[in-house]
Amino acid sequence: MTHAADRPRWFRAVSLAGFGALLLWQILTRSFAAYLAVEAPAAALTLRPNEPTALATLADAQLNPRNEKTKASVTQEVLNNKEQSGTAEGDRIAGWAEIALKAAAAKLPLDSGSKPQSSAAAEPAPLSDEDRALIRRRAELVLTQEPLNARALRILGQLADDAGDEPRAAKLMHAAADHSLAESVAVYWMLQKSFATKDYAKTLSYADTLLRKRPQLMVHTISLLGKMAESPDKNAVGALETALARDPPWRGSFFAQLPRGISDARTPLNLLLSLKDGAAPPTTAELGGYLRFLISRKLYELAYYTWLQFLPADKLGRIGYLANGGFESEPSGLPFDWVISQGSGATIDIAALPNTADAHALLLDLGPGRADFRGVTQLLMLTPGTYRLEGKLKGESRGKRGLQWSVACAGSGQSPIGKSDMFVGVSLTWREFDFTFTVPDADCRAQELHLALAARSASEQLVSGSVWYDDLQITRQPEAAAAKGP
Repeated sequence: MTHAADRPRWFRAVSLAGFGALLLWQILTRSFAAYLAVEAPAAALTLRPNEPTALATLADAQLNPRNEKTKASVTQEVLNNKEQSGTAEGDRIAGWAEIALKAAAAKLPLDSGSKPQSSAAAEPAPLSDEDRALIRRRAELVLTQEPLNARALRILGQLADDAGDEPRAAKLMHAAADHSLAESVAVYWMLQKSFATKDYAKTLSYADTLLRKRPQLMVHTISLLGKMAESPDKNAVGALETALARDPPWRGSFFAQLPRGISDARTPLNLLLSLKDGAAPPTTAELGGYLRFLISRKLYELAYYTWLQFLPADKLGRIGYLANGGFESEPSGLPFDWVISQGSGATIDIAALPNTADAHALLLDLGPGRADFRGVTQLLMLTPGTYRLEGKLKGESRGKRGLQWSVACAGSGQSPIGKSDMFVGVSLTWREFDFTFTVPDADCRAQELHLALAARSASEQLVSGSVWYDDLQITRQPEAAAAKGP
C-alpha cells in the first residue's frame, strides 16, 4: 500500500527533473547562446547552430575586419544594450564605405587632402570566393529567421556592391537603412549613392539621419558635404543651405570640420551669409571657428571682412581703428573684438563704473599673490603708418612689475612695435596714458593689441591691486609728426 502511494511522488520528481533539464537546455541554447552571440559567436553556434546574432556577428567580422580594440568596444556596447557608437561605426565607414560605389567613385574621387584618415587595421582584408559564399550563407540564414534584420541586409548589400551588382546593392542598402537607422554604413552608402545621382535632397536627408545618430561621423562625411558646398550646381548648394537653415544639431560640427572638406577659403563665408538673415543665424562659435581658421592661415583681410559682415548696424557705424574701446558692449570674444583670457590669481571683467548710471570699463583684480595673468587682446587691421593709442586708467597695482599695453605684428613672433609705460603704484583718479607705434610696410598685415602683466620671472608675478581702463582709442598720426616713444 505504501509502495503504491509513493508512485505519484516518484513520478512528480522525475517530471520536475525532466522539466528542469529542459529549462536548463533552453537557457543554454537560447539565453546563454544569445549572450555569447556577441562576445563569442563561435561558441554560441555550438549551442544553437542557427543563432541569428552570432551568425550576423561572424559574417560582419569576416566582411569588415576591425582591430581588437574596436572589437572589444563593440562587444561591451552591445552587452550593455547600447547602439554602436562612433569608434566602431567610424572604423567601419572609414575602412569600407569610402570605397563603396566603385562606379560612382570613378566619377567622384575623394580629394586626397580631405579624405578621412583610416588605420590600416580598419581596411577590409581580401576575401576568397569561399569566404564570400560563407558570409552570404550566414546572412541569408539570419534572414530566414529574422526577415527584417537590418544588419544581415546590409551585409548582403556590401557583397552585392563588391560584386558590382549595383541595383541589388541599392535595394538591400535601402532596406537596411529603412529598417534600422542605427545601420550607419547602409545610411552612409545611400548618402553616397544619392550624391552620385545628384539627388541632393535625399543626400541631405541621409546625412541628417546619419549625423543625428552618429555626430562623430562628421569627420567621414565632411568631404562629400564640402563638395556640395563648392558645387557649381545651385541645387546642391541650395539643398545644403536649406538643411543648415533648419539648425540641425550637427551644424556646429559641420562648420568646425568644413575647412577639411573645401578648396576655397571663401566657401564657409558664403554659407554663413546665407544664414545671416534667417531664423537661426550663425552662432558666435560657428563664426569664431571660421575666423580662427582664416587667421591661422594668415588670411587676415578675409577674416576682417567676414567679421564686419556680421556686426550689427549700430556697432558697424562706430568701428574705428579699435573696436569697443569704451567697453560699453559685452565683448563677443571674436578676434577683432576684445578677447579676455582668464587665468589664476587675477580676475578680468567688463564692469559698471561706480556712481554711474550705465557706464562701463575694463576692471582687473590682481592677487594678492602670484597672478597667472593671461591678458586682454584685440586683433587690429592697420595699414602701414604711425599711430597713437591713448586711454585712461585708475587704481592700484603693487609689485615688481606692472600692467602694460603693447602692439605687435600678428603671427610674427617678433618684439612689439610699440608699448606703453608699465603701471605700478596708485592713481586714485583717472589719469591718461598713451604711446605711439609704427606699422612697417612689410610683414605686418595685422597687429595684436595686448594688455599683460610685464613679468619676466615667477617672482615678478607676485602682484596685488585693482585697476580700471577706459576710453581707449587709436588715431593715425601725420607722417611729419613722428610719434613720441613709449
